[in-house]
Amino acid sequence: MRENSPPTDDENSAPDAEASSETTTELDRADLATVIDEITQNDLSALTPEEGLEMYKQVRKDELTDSTIRTQDSRLSYFIEWCDEVGITNLNKLTGRDLLRFRTWRSENLRPVSIKANMRTLRLFLEQCVKFDAVARSLPEKVDIPSVDEDDVSRDEFISSERAELILE
Repeated sequence: MRENSPPTDDENSAPDAEASSETTTELDRADLATVIDEITQNDLSALTPEEGLEMYKQVRKDELTDSTIRTQDSRLSYFIEWCDEVGITNLNKLTGRDLLRFRTWRSENLRPVSIKANMRTLRLFLEQCVKFDAVARSLPEKVDIPSVDEDDVSRDEFISSERAELILE
């Protein structure tokens, strides 16, 4: 473009075309993810939450310490309990809404840092379930993991030195 010459119609429309292209691309990706999930849904194999948990622990046992496995098993046991309470007997049927309902159910009486840990573990579990052909590829991304303030990470409670000594004995 020459200096001081008026922009052409093509030059005027270029930014709008780029913005439109970006919006279209985002919509296309969302539509594509939905189509892939629908196709994938037909290829999923039925798997109960309990079976999924056992398979998850089997796969992860070589990657994680026994302590971590126990911690994750404990966290995921609440998910299994919730699935039982609401009648989810096949992981294929889980939706993003279900995951939000679980988070709300699990949030009762727990601190934000504990909710974050529980939801991160659930996402890891669901990522493995994708590999087991038990849930749609996009489901793990739908696990809403809360951000936590620094104040919520540690407690301001202290125990006496006598109590600490008893614990250490």
